[in-house]
Formats: sequence, C-alpha cells, structure tokens
Amino acid sequence: MEALTAVPAYQTFDPGAQDIERQIRSVWTLFRQNPAAHVGAAALEARLDEIAREIRKLPVGYEEWQVVYRQALQLDRALRGEKQMLEATVAADGLETPESPQEAHMTPERANGEDTRALSVGALINEIMGKVTLLAKKEIELAKVEVKADMESELAMAKGLAVAVLVTVLGLNMLLVALVFALATVMPGWLAALLNGGGLVVIGGILGYVSWTRRVTSPLALTRKTIREDRQWVKERLA
Repeated sequence: MEALTAVPAYQTFDPGAQDIERQIRSVWTLFRQNPAAHVGAAALEARLDEIAREIRKLPVGYEEWQVVYRQALQLDRALRGEKQMLEATVAADGLETPESPQEAHMTPERANGEDTRALSVGALINEIMGKVTLLAKKEIELAKVEVKADMESELAMAKGLAVAVLVTVLGLNMLLVALVFALATVMPGWLAALLNGGGLVVIGGILGYVSWTRRVTSPLALTRKTIREDRQWVKERLA
C-alpha cells in the first residue's frame, strides 16, 4: 500500500476522495522530477497544505478518509526529505542500500523510472500485469458500489412515481365526484370537490416530474471513465 500511493490507481471510491488522490499524485509527479532540489520546496509544501485543508472538510466515511490522509502523510515525509516509513525500516535492516539520497525519494514508483531499463521483458510484463490485476480488482469493486447506488436511485424513482400515480388517481376521482355533483344539482359542495380534485392532480404532476428527474441518465459513468484512464495507462506502460 505504501508503494501504490503514486501509481495511477485509485484506492478510494468517493469522487471527492479520488479528486484529492489526483491532487496528491500531481505533487508527487513534480517532486520526482528533481527530488534533491524539491526537498523542502515552499511551493510544494504550500500545495500540500491546501490539500490538507480539503481533507479536513472531506465528507466521506472513515475508510475513504484515512486513505487520503495516509497518502498526504507519505507525501509530507518525502517533501521533508525523509524516507517512507516501511522503506526506512527495510533499509535499516540491511535489505536495501540506495545508491544515493535521490534514489531514496523515488519510491514508491521506482519501477517506473530508470530501474525499469535494467529489467527483462518478462519481468516488465509480470510487473505490469500485477498492477493491471490490481486495477481490475479496484474497477470491479467500484462497479459494484456504483451499481448499488444506481439501483437505489432507480428504486427511489419507482417509489416516487407510484405515489404520484396514486395521488393523480385520487385527484381524478375527486374530479369525477365534482362532475357528478354539478350535473345532479347545483350545490356549493361540488365547487369544493372540484378545487380539491384539481389540487391533487397538480400535486401528482409535480411529484411525478420530480421523481422522473432522479432517474439514472448515465449508468456507471465513473466506472467507464476510470476504465478509460486505466486502459490508457496500460498502453503507455506497454509502449
């Protein structure tokens, strides 16, 4: 999870949280252009402060929120010139010896940089397929969440239309009763029935219109958008 922070794959499902993920990745991209020069850069730190303010106001559940919070903390460590926590632990255990301080700041996307030139074609394909598998799992989870949301929206629309139909039928019944009273004899009661029936018809029409506007006009819109982004990412890595 530490290494996946800067790769083009979302770890959240909420559109607001994904927007913050994109902002964090954009800062990572600028930072990796020249890690040694960008450590402690005031502009990047100011941008991280803006992202942090957005995270404070982010209206999502804890699972989504803690993901972007963790990513912001990882970016903060890099901007301060510190290794990522698990990377530093591995280095301390003697399992990894970076050649230079600049290389230490290239994680978690080192495989996308100069190290990839030293890998064989098979190793590159295996690495890309591993990331593609992860992307596919994320897309499936996103599709499930979005299908559930679409179904709930459609169900709400159906309930609203049912209520609108019921109210309209009641209004028509009242109109018929008013018409009967009008034809049978001239009495003040028929006017009241007519007004009540007309009011019910108007209310039914308004409810029907409001319910209809809640229909899903573009199913799985977010899923289709992220799939297009993932397809482009795979093409770039295989090029």
